Order: sequence, then C-alpha cells, then structure tokens
Amino acid sequence: MVLSMAGIALMLALLPGYATAAVNCATASVTADSDRDGFSDAAECAGITTMGTAPKRFPRCGIAGTDGVLPPRDQCVDPDSADVFIIYKPATTGSLLGALPDPFGRQDISCLRTDGTAWCGTLGLISFTGLSSLGATVHQLTPAQAGTDRRVATVSAQKAVRVSESLDVSSTDVVGNCQWGLPTGLDGCAVYTQRTMNFINSKCDQAGDTVTDRNQVFLAYSRFLVIHESGHSLGGLAAKYDAAYGGYHYPTTSGFVMSQSAQYDTLGGRCNWYIPSNWNNTLDAAGLKLIK
Repeated sequence: MVLSMAGIALMLALLPGYATAAVNCATASVTADSDRDGFSDAAECAGITTMGTAPKRFPRCGIAGTDGVLPPRDQCVDPDSADVFIIYKPATTGSLLGALPDPFGRQDISCLRTDGTAWCGTLGLISFTGLSSLGATVHQLTPAQAGTDRRVATVSAQKAVRVSESLDVSSTDVVGNCQWGLPTGLDGCAVYTQRTMNFINSKCDQAGDTVTDRNQVFLAYSRFLVIHESGHSLGGLAAKYDAAYGGYHYPTTSGFVMSQSAQYDTLGGRCNWYIPSNWNNTLDAAGLKLIK
C-alpha cells in the first residue's frame, strides 16, 4: 500500500500521542530543539539510546519495527512533541508498588464497592492519562537505564526526573515531596507509600468502614502522588508559587493533579476519597518547562 505524505501525517496524528509531522528529519538541525524538551531535532530524528549499564533504545516515532508495527508513543521519540524521561524507582525490598508498574500510562481505576456505591464519587471511576493532555509523553526508565547523574543520553545534557519510593514512617504529615524546577535541577522526588497506606487505613478505621477496598484507594493515591511529585521537576507546574498552598499547588478543593493534597471524608460510616487525575490544561500546559 502506498501512502501520500499527507496520508502518513494524518495516520500519525490519529495514533495516541503522535503529533502531526513538522520537523523534516532529512534536514533536521543538530542545534534546534523545536519541541523544547532538551533533545535536538536531529537527535530525536536519529532516535535516542539511553546511557547507563542497561541502555534502552527509543527509535524515532513513525518508523515501523522489523515486525512492520509502529512503536507506541511511549516507546519512541518525536521531534514534534515533548519527550520526558522519568526514572521510576520502587523500593528494593518491601515495596508497596507491585500493582503500579507504570504510573505514567493511561489507566482507569474502579472505585466501586461490592454494594454498588463508590468511594470516589458518582462516576465510580478515576481515569489517569499521565502527561498526555499537557502535550508531553513520559518514557519510564529504570535506574540502570540512565547515567548515575540522571543524564539520559550522550547526545544531550538533559536529565531524567527521578521519583523514588520511600518506606520511611518517621512523619505522618508528608506523603510526597520533590524539588521544584527543571529536570536538570536538584534530585529528590519521593513518595512515602507506607505513610500513604497508614493514612488510608486510619481514615477508613475512623469511619468504621470495612467495605471500601483500601488497596484500590492506595493504587489511585500512589499514582496521583508519583505524577504530582514528578510535575514539580517539570517546571513546577500549577499557575504560580503560592505559599498559602505550600508552593506550586492549587487549593485542595480544585481537584487538579497539582492540588496541595487529595480530599477525603468519613461520612456515613464510609471513607470516601476524591483523588485528582485531571490537569489544569490551560495553566499546567503553559507551565510545563523542560529547558531554560
């Protein structure tokens, strides 16, 4: 089958996460970075192989593999839309994240109880979409697939954001934290999973709730935390720094991913959780920054 260039562009635009081609890879610049993600047009056209002791290859999007199939967007790089690399590091032993191998992918999490009610609101479902609505695609790495300094590849100085699981329970107030800035900035995003699980259990116990699936609540809460904390190293996100909300956050009641925290209540003998999965697409998309 022969496709015109217009037909190919349309096909790519219809694939999830693919952008309509604008950069001409035949003449791609080694200095221009059209999508401002820290990788030159030429580097992304050639494909990127990561550093580390276990390098991973990300070919250019739109190029079929030996099986004739186009790679999914999170497994390829595109000079026309932002590529973000994130090192996801669950705890080596005792991790609570076994049911969350890909926190940045699309996932619908059911919050229906066995009696037909929902712990997350009337929809009965929480839908996560990673960073896709902000025009960026996350490429998840293991620590061994990037340099020890988080540098992604030899073709660029860009670094991966690192998000690590911590089982520390020395505090009950903070369930996640991260330095705000750019991927090349300070390291140190952490999600405190045991604190999160303890918090969920304490509130459900307080309500006398033995029906809500606490593991499902934890799954949704942890996904929210991983994405939220990563956002702080992608320009800070949120509209502005606001000390009243603890930094680059929206009020908890806003219901956005960059809300200061998730909402909950213990009404009617149940623990109910309102865990954000939606971005403020206007302000957060504008706030996404990967390079100076």
